[in-house]
Amino acid sequence: MEYPKVLSIQSHVVYGYVGNKSAVFPLQTLGFDVCPINTVQFCTSTAYKVVKGTKLAPEDLRTVFEGLEDNELLDFTHLLTGYIGNPDSLRVIADIVKKLKSINPDLTFVMDPVMGDYGRLYVPLESVPVYKEVLLPLADIICPNQTEAELLSGLTIKNEEDIKTVFEYFHSHGIPNVVITSSNINEKEGLMKTYASSKINEVTKTFQVQFPSISASFIGTGDVFASLLLAYYHHESKNTDTDSSTDCALSRSIEKVIATMQAILQTTLEYSKVAKVTDDHPNALLVKHDLKLIQSKKHIENPKVIHKAQPF
Repeated sequence: MEYPKVLSIQSHVVYGYVGNKSAVFPLQTLGFDVCPINTVQFCTSTAYKVVKGTKLAPEDLRTVFEGLEDNELLDFTHLLTGYIGNPDSLRVIADIVKKLKSINPDLTFVMDPVMGDYGRLYVPLESVPVYKEVLLPLADIICPNQTEAELLSGLTIKNEEDIKTVFEYFHSHGIPNVVITSSNINEKEGLMKTYASSKINEVTKTFQVQFPSISASFIGTGDVFASLLLAYYHHESKNTDTDSSTDCALSRSIEKVIATMQAILQTTLEYSKVAKVTDDHPNALLVKHDLKLIQSKKHIENPKVIHKAQPF
């Protein structure tokens, strides 16, 4: 009997859905046992006007993991990481990855290198080389946005040929599956693209998925994206690829992720119309646009793929 188990290390909030709060439910819905370690425990996301809570120090992260190890509870099939605000915590996570892979060489490490967006960093600058030099070589799947892909590769992305060059860089450094979740190149009004590349057994398949953009702001979408990617890839990797230039476990997974994300955001917008919060509330828009994950359970379980992977 299959028993996939994920250790998920990222932030957590009491109200709303970001970090582990975004990741755990989709993973559980898709059949995974999830063991979360929360790198922060905040009242809300940092987008709110007032944010209070605590951060998990690197030594405390190590202590929590050592407790699992002492109890012989390291039978994980997957590791998922998201927002890690401290570069020393990244080094602890590198040790965790190595330990878990020594126990289970088939463990899949999905790294969402949450560092910044649109050229802006929201982690310490010292975190960038740690991600690039210490954690990146250990990853099996990475899902940066354009800014993060540029930081990790040291390359600039101005067009789709640059994206292919970035993919080649990551593959040459041993990362088989790379997803650039969002990009500002070739932007067309009302449309977005996700780019990805998979190199398995020396066969490389590179593709894009284009889909409608939604003109509203949401928090926590990247965290949901990464959790769905982990789960769908696990299931799709059991299926046989065709000779198509784009068909592979990663492309089928991305198609499902996009379908599910679109459905979650549309569901969130529908609920925002009847949200019991007045416009004079200091965080009105954030409250209205908190992701409706529970209400989207059926979409997570049964995504309806509309937008297919295409070569570029």
